Amino acid sequence: MKGVMKKKREKDEYEPGDELEAENDKEYTLYEGTIHPVEYVGYNSKTRKHKCKMLAFEDEPVYEWKAKELHEPREDAGGEFEVGEQVHVLLRNRGGVGENGRWKHDLDNETDVWVHATVREKKADGTFKVEHIEWNALTDNFRVGKTFSQMTSIVVGAEEIRKGYK
Repeated sequence: MKGVMKKKREKDEYEPGDELEAENDKEYTLYEGTIHPVEYVGYNSKTRKHKCKMLAFEDEPVYEWKAKELHEPREDAGGEFEVGEQVHVLLRNRGGVGENGRWKHDLDNETDVWVHATVREKKADGTFKVEHIEWNALTDNFRVGKTFSQMTSIVVGAEEIRKGYK
């Protein structure tokens, strides 16, 4: 049709070498709810997904993400947060229970990662109690309905929290 602008194709959004943030879903239990830095590799027209390499793992293969799971990097931590608000929390040396039932330290190979969390309490000292997934590879299905069944709470400062994606 003449005069109709085509929507920008998802495969043209990024260039090889671009650094992005990739949201991980429940395909890999120990990484569900995490947001990892990745390097864009290319577009797979068969799967209609974007191929990226996780920067935390030099020797790992390339994985694929849907366009809605990739985002421009953000460094906008801090601010005011409300109880019940969906946020991202910066975690260092994130751990979890591996497939062998043992605690696995540093799941992200010394890379700080953002994780999806919910603000549960604003404390008088300016910190926040937040709730996020408790990673456990022995539990294949974290979800009960639409909520996670294994959660944990931590207290963090505002400088370790940012708004969720819109």
